[in-house]
Amino acid sequence: MSNPAKMGTLLILISFIIINSTTLLISDKVEASEQTRILYVNNTPQQYTSLSEAVGNAPEGAVIRIPSGVYNESNIIINKSLTLTGLERTGAIINGGKKGSVIIILADNVTITNLTIQNSGRLFPDAGIKIYSSNNKITNNTLTENYYGVVLMEPSKYNLISSNNITNNHQCGVYFSGSKHNTLIHNNVTGNPFNGFGLYDFSDYNTIQGNTFSYNDYSGVNIRDSYHNIIVDNVFIGNTRGLHLPQPEYQTKHSDNQMHMNKVPYEEEKNHLIISMIAYSILVIIGFMILKKKN
Repeated sequence: MSNPAKMGTLLILISFIIINSTTLLISDKVEASEQTRILYVNNTPQQYTSLSEAVGNAPEGAVIRIPSGVYNESNIIINKSLTLTGLERTGAIINGGKKGSVIIILADNVTITNLTIQNSGRLFPDAGIKIYSSNNKITNNTLTENYYGVVLMEPSKYNLISSNNITNNHQCGVYFSGSKHNTLIHNNVTGNPFNGFGLYDFSDYNTIQGNTFSYNDYSGVNIRDSYHNIIVDNVFIGNTRGLHLPQPEYQTKHSDNQMHMNKVPYEEEKNHLIISMIAYSILVIIGFMILKKKN
């Protein structure tokens, strides 16, 4: 007959092994669940390990609905027409971890809405959203702590940027380079250390309407070397410069903008040729005076 003490010890040992094995299995399941996300593609719940995987597997024209949570991803490339939307206005946060641009749009007819997009890389032209395409809609998002909030690069055109909070990025809130026929409407663009909105390099025929530009360190809106842009019904508050305009030959139209507490409400680009001629004349006069003294 077995010793009762030995039998008790054996039972305790077996129980310990079973409990630890069960704990390990539960732990494995928790880790696995943390590596997957349930996203809704055309309202059908599907599991993915990343937003990039969901975008890559979604069919053309799909709507990808993103539950609340933090998604640590960068360089999410969208090369097909689709919609990426948070289930709640600010609940889904895409954190780029300071690596490149957070979302890069290469396809036309993409919609990005109801997302918080933050922490892009810190090199030009890294951005929360970077666009190289046309007819896209960027609406109802928060873009913060990126190098640029939104960047539109040539040949992008006919894009709509509306009703976003674009705040506290490290350069411009919005930056256009060679991008034409876009509309920027009803956005709150504040606290960016360079421009709230900068148009450069022949970014022509854009409409900027009904936005609030506040406390941007260089200017609320800065337009350079760009033709036929329209700036109407905006509010400029506490910027170093409210609106920087190119020279008259660029035919910028601006009206009904409200200016409050800007150090310089309006500033017009100087004619570089005239400035160069004046500088040259001053140098000639100084040179003549020096020679006259020597003689």
